[in-house]
Amino acid sequence: MMDSRYRYVTDASILFDAVKGGILHEMFQLPFTFVTSDFITDRELKNPPFSEFKSEGLIKEELSGSQINAMSQIRTSHKNLSIYDISAFILARDHGITLLTGDNALREYAEASGIQVHGILWILDELVRNKIITQKDAAIALQEMLDHECRLPKKECDARFAQWKKDIGYTRLETQ
Repeated sequence: MMDSRYRYVTDASILFDAVKGGILHEMFQLPFTFVTSDFITDRELKNPPFSEFKSEGLIKEELSGSQINAMSQIRTSHKNLSIYDISAFILARDHGITLLTGDNALREYAEASGIQVHGILWILDELVRNKIITQKDAAIALQEMLDHECRLPKKECDARFAQWKKDIGYTRLETQ
């Protein structure tokens, strides 16, 4: 098994945001292994289908019977979490690795459970840090996500646009 510091469990929201931002292929060039649950691959990844994510390198992991039982117990007391969200949480918890999500309720629950959580903005930061894309490309990708109504924290997006503008003279594209 690969070192857990380089493995990340992702939920569908991260994958959909990467598609909307045009950075899915680039995301899978990061020196990380991305894993998701069979609940997500079999039920949430329809458009685009799981096969497209799999061809990029997404690994599907089947949950065990005991993990499915744990999902049911969590769902009973946390109705604001979908069964898909809980499946990603269970994988991250059981493997002791970071969860990638754009879902606020899942983020809060995971953090309260002691699980490290990152979102698509962290993915953009890592793409720039690893020199897979430029800051300008990251700004364009972020603007595409915002234009496609991805639910991202305005303050953090504005901070990145301000930093990129300062570093490379990039000005945020205005939505029409």
